Amino acid sequence: MTRYLWTVTPLLGVTETWLTAGMTDDAVSLDGYTIARRDRDDGRRGGGVALYIRNAFSFVTLGVALYIRNAFSFVTLDLPCDDNFEHV
Repeated sequence: MTRYLWTVTPLLGVTETWLTAGMTDDAVSLDGYTIARRDRDDGRRGGGVALYIRNAFSFVTLGVALYIRNAFSFVTLDLPCDDNFEHV
């Protein structure tokens, strides 16, 4: 699966990760990708979001938002592009 992801997927989003602060990024890593995540931290089960960004891309995490009325959580990234973006 990692080989498939590397050839066609620059960014992979996952919802309902069920990750907690006690789980390290290494525990859910994918070869060739960096993870940016937001775990549910309100004591309830489930929730959480994660983005896997292919290491070929540089990015800056702009924010990992708090829950808005306990309904949404999200991760915001800035992925600068260059003239070669269409070739990735």
